[in-house]
Amino acid sequence: MKKIGVCGCVGVNDELLNGQTIKTKQFIDYVKTRKDITKIVIVDTWGWHERKYALFLDFIHMMYEVDDAYIFPAHNGVKVFIPLAVFLSFFIKVNVYYMVIGGWLVDLLKKNSVITFFVRYLKNIYVETKIMKDELNAIDINNVEVVHNYKNYEQIKYNISCNCLRYCTLSRVIKEKGVEDAIDAVIEINNSNQNQKIYLDIYGQIDENYKDEFKTIISCLPEYIHYCGEVESNNVVKVLSNYRALLFPTHYYTEGQPGTIIDAYFAGIPVIAYEWRSADEFIINNKTGWVIKRDLNQLINKIKYVNDIELIEIKHNCQEEALKYTSENVLSKIL
Repeated sequence: MKKIGVCGCVGVNDELLNGQTIKTKQFIDYVKTRKDITKIVIVDTWGWHERKYALFLDFIHMMYEVDDAYIFPAHNGVKVFIPLAVFLSFFIKVNVYYMVIGGWLVDLLKKNSVITFFVRYLKNIYVETKIMKDELNAIDINNVEVVHNYKNYEQIKYNISCNCLRYCTLSRVIKEKGVEDAIDAVIEINNSNQNQKIYLDIYGQIDENYKDEFKTIISCLPEYIHYCGEVESNNVVKVLSNYRALLFPTHYYTEGQPGTIIDAYFAGIPVIAYEWRSADEFIINNKTGWVIKRDLNQLINKIKYVNDIELIEIKHNCQEEALKYTSENVLSKIL
């Protein structure tokens, strides 16, 4: 029987939809179902600017209370919680596991020898991609395992009969996630074909630094493109199942394993994505989606292609692929 500590962004009183928060919450939800875990101590890093000292003390208290500590830090948190956790583990009998979010860690470590020193003393580093594991091994960090992203969905619900020409994006709404590329592609397709319109719905939290710019963009959108707001995590699959495909024209070459792709698979819809360095690990071309070069014309051509094909087999493939990413299948291997 174990006592588990979890440190990450939870935002109990806020509906946060970023990748870090969702992954942390999904982990906590799964841990609560485990009968072999007798105690869960949670340290919520949300709003840390306003309670730095209290958070520091909460973290130390957690480390004393548990057998295993799983930490989910973002960029700033890595510089604080990794050294602190490793330092405390020298004096306290606790195993520290770092659950990596995204694909940026290698770049950080190459620039920061102090953090590199501390990560080598972690019990394990769980990364989302094989490429990232290889890159960490190449800089002599060997306590690394690949643990894919995961979702707590109990059932795969998808609309096998959906044959509409509606597309969507579902991620943080920011230029770097490719929302403007998706908009431009749909407008170009509809301008060149007046007889058959396709539609685009945009979902997700708008990045604070992008709000003014995006407000200007949506004020000029044609009637077939809409910003539809945020989607609660327990409703994502149902919403996505109403679309022909998910557009993910990310500009982030260092993406890890985006949770929105798993959401799409559970919904039974394929993904059209720009290439990032781990894309081929998670999108199987012509089977669960398509990976294309970062090029607007390629995005336009691929959407046109998907307009004209029968998707039943691809929907089935997506459903099968989703089974790899259930919380039970992923997390039972490490807990």
